Amino acid sequence: MVLRARIVLLAAAGAGNSEIAGRLSICEDTARKWRRRYWGQRPGRALRRSATRAAPRVPHCGGGPG
Repeated sequence: MVLRARIVLLAAAGAGNSEIAGRLSICEDTARKWRRRYWGQRPGRALRRSATRAAPRVPHCGGGPG
């Protein structure tokens, strides 16, 4: 959990995935994954996202009518 927190804090400070990976000695994919997971859950996310990006997907709960 400490690693995840460090990734998010560095990202919030403006660090990119490659910088985060280098500073924390982790794979760039790991930095990318935790940034996506964290910022995907927050309604006010603004971490290097373009204005033209599509709205986040809402997970389908299954079931359906009936």
